[in-house]
Amino acid sequence: MRNRYYIFTGIVVFLMGMLTNCTDETKVTGLVLDQTEMTLAIGETRQIEVVIEPLSAQIYNPRYWSSSDENVAIVDEKGNVTGVYAGTCTITVSCGDIKATCQVTVETPTYDLSFDNSVVFNNGVDEESGSSIKILRLYDNGLKIDSVGNVSGNGLMMNLYVCSNATTDALVEGVYQMNDSKQPFTVLPGEMISNEGSTYVTGSWLGQYSDNGLAVLLAKSGTMTVTKEEGEYTVECVMEGSLNEHIEARFSGKITAYKADTTYEVKELKYNSVELRDTILENETSLKHTVVILDCGEEEVWMVLRMPKSSNVQLMDGRYTVSGEVKSYTIMEGGKIGDAEIIGGTVDVVEGEFVGSFRMNGGESVRVSKIE
Repeated sequence: MRNRYYIFTGIVVFLMGMLTNCTDETKVTGLVLDQTEMTLAIGETRQIEVVIEPLSAQIYNPRYWSSSDENVAIVDEKGNVTGVYAGTCTITVSCGDIKATCQVTVETPTYDLSFDNSVVFNNGVDEESGSSIKILRLYDNGLKIDSVGNVSGNGLMMNLYVCSNATTDALVEGVYQMNDSKQPFTVLPGEMISNEGSTYVTGSWLGQYSDNGLAVLLAKSGTMTVTKEEGEYTVECVMEGSLNEHIEARFSGKITAYKADTTYEVKELKYNSVELRDTILENETSLKHTVVILDCGEEEVWMVLRMPKSSNVQLMDGRYTVSGEVKSYTIMEGGKIGDAEIIGGTVDVVEGEFVGSFRMNGGESVRVSKIE
């Protein structure tokens, strides 16, 4: 009787051991990707290969792919990943309860564009800064723009919100900095605005028009340089986009100009002599100040220019902008031309000579330069 008990016990132990060593070959225990990081160009496609562990589980368990941000990259059912636009996202493959991921980076693009056409629209005067606002559009031959700004066709366009001094010219020559001050010689950054359920773009941007609508890249920083020779303009833009895209755009030729209902006459003044006076302002001790008086015959231009205190010259070269801010390279508020007050504008100083464009408190625009 005792021997039968031991034999029975041994059989039970043997069977339990067999059950313990038996594994479910249909159950996934792990996923191995051939890469866990990937860098793509826009439009480039590469495949992520995945191995299911154990191999015997592959035929029993389908794989499911997903992207954390389809604006950056998309993935199909075979693990083919395609770059959509600059940024980073996570591609995930799941099999049963097991998941594995790959971090995908889509490279920031560079745009190098030359445009054949250009038009500028006079958009009035900004009340706060006194700047003349112009909408400059550089565009390719696939587009048409009418006299009120309607765009049709397929192609690329660079829209630039330009703040300058009032002038009868399409554009004022100079270097424009991109910022949101709306002071003369600035270009407004791009911005998306939502209002009452609609979204529209304003400021400066690069747009792709097509039958599917408008795709927009907002410009956030950079410069625009305008030169003019024998009636033809050269416009050169070097800017950065909202996702650090590098944008270079250029145009050379005549610019078609459309004026708004209100046009502005520009008064031209020529000065024949310059008087400079040092002055000290007790409330602005961190800066150096020079009073500039330009003798224009019947009228006199009077203004105070701020510059670095470390300057060892009476007047530094550069562009000075009318501003209430206490900082270098500004024109102190309260300047005058005759009896009228200067409320906006700039003056360029080059080797002791002055070229200024100003907006007066009565709404007049005045351009000042040296008698030739």
